[in-house]
Amino acid sequence: MYRNHFGLTTDPFTLSPNLKFVFMSRAHEETMAHLAYGLEQGEDFILITGEIGTGKTLALHNLISQLSSSLHTIFINVTQLSFRELIKYVLQEAGVDVAKDADIADLLVLLKRYLIAQRDEGFRVLVIIDEAQNLDVETLEGLRMLTNLAQPGDQVLQIVLSGQLGLEDKIARPDLIQLRQRIRVEYRLETLDRRELQAYVEHRLSVAGCEHPLFKSNALDLVYKLTAGIPRLVNHCVSKGLLAAFVDGAKQVERKHMDPADLPAIPEQSRTPPIAAQAPPPPPPAAPQAPLPAPIAQALPPPPPLPPPPVVPQVQPLPPQPAAPQAPPPQVPPPPVAQAPPPPQAPPPPPRAATTDGRRRWWPMVATILLVIAVLYVIWDVSDGFTRVPWAQREAEAGDRNRTGAAELRQPDDHEPGGSAAVAREVVDDGVVANDVAANGVVDSGAE
Repeated sequence: MYRNHFGLTTDPFTLSPNLKFVFMSRAHEETMAHLAYGLEQGEDFILITGEIGTGKTLALHNLISQLSSSLHTIFINVTQLSFRELIKYVLQEAGVDVAKDADIADLLVLLKRYLIAQRDEGFRVLVIIDEAQNLDVETLEGLRMLTNLAQPGDQVLQIVLSGQLGLEDKIARPDLIQLRQRIRVEYRLETLDRRELQAYVEHRLSVAGCEHPLFKSNALDLVYKLTAGIPRLVNHCVSKGLLAAFVDGAKQVERKHMDPADLPAIPEQSRTPPIAAQAPPPPPPAAPQAPLPAPIAQALPPPPPLPPPPVVPQVQPLPPQPAAPQAPPPQVPPPPVAQAPPPPQAPPPPPRAATTDGRRRWWPMVATILLVIAVLYVIWDVSDGFTRVPWAQREAEAGDRNRTGAAELRQPDDHEPGGSAAVAREVVDDGVVANDVAANGVVDSGAE
């Protein structure tokens, strides 16, 4: 309806997979690289998972279009089957006649003969199972047993399992641990970021014949917020926007042409907060994208040993606006204000151990000096008659007083020879009390 109004040759936003509009986003390129690596390495199982509408089926069809002719491919997208029905489906797709009353043993024999025949002709068989999250545990365990039909070292059958995120949970069950250990190559297909979404829309418009941008930046901001970057929902949203702009007579799609009510519900696990708006990339060239490369076995160089795929953080969009007002959330008390740290305190005074040690070192030296001075003084005094020492002078004076007292107290004895004259001579000889004896008349007495 709006193709002529916008100068388009075809509908650029169909919901069914169309290889003409393949956009090699980062996630799509990594998906193709993991598939190519697993096939070249001869892996028994390759696991591809992703949200609904992220482009898993388109990536599988892109793989089939590039496969080497040495691979016979069987594509299964109806998975509400038991293990017996699945084997019968594979045989019929391979062109093998199956009896209506064949049991599971008959079917396994037919499948083994078919695989051996393909090996003898130089072929390998690739079974791709889309929507594998619907397979029950018994069927998944049976698929593991199919890889044991060939002889050891004789790789004939390879299986690609593709499904929603629930497939990861199912394979992680304890009763499927053997299947989980067989899967070495796996990848989760992520959604488009804001920059990739704009490039994705402009690429599809370019393939459809549009030579100028049709969507304003604010309109694509709303598209990303509403779709969380899921390609299928992006196709749905921008197609509605083109129709609204056509009815409005506008040549460009603006934010007002986007109606959130027309958008299907988004799974909760796909809701990621929108990435901050970035500057839009330069517009792609008007010419359509180059044709797809040659078969993987020829176009892709042998990749290095594959490390574990990086886990890309998912961004959650804003929650949808509720139809009815909701009760306000409870008031959360503000966090306590952080207090300023106390001012640094002055460092404590240094210990006085150093002063004490200094005193201990100097005291012996002072005592030694004083002792030397005392010894020198005593030696000098002795050399001079030992008269300068204070205690020596005091002892001399005390001796004089004792001798004087003794002389005074001694009385003359008439019977002693010499009598008073002898006493007087002793005193005179001492040179102390001669005058006192003469005064008392002792000398006169001796003269008579």
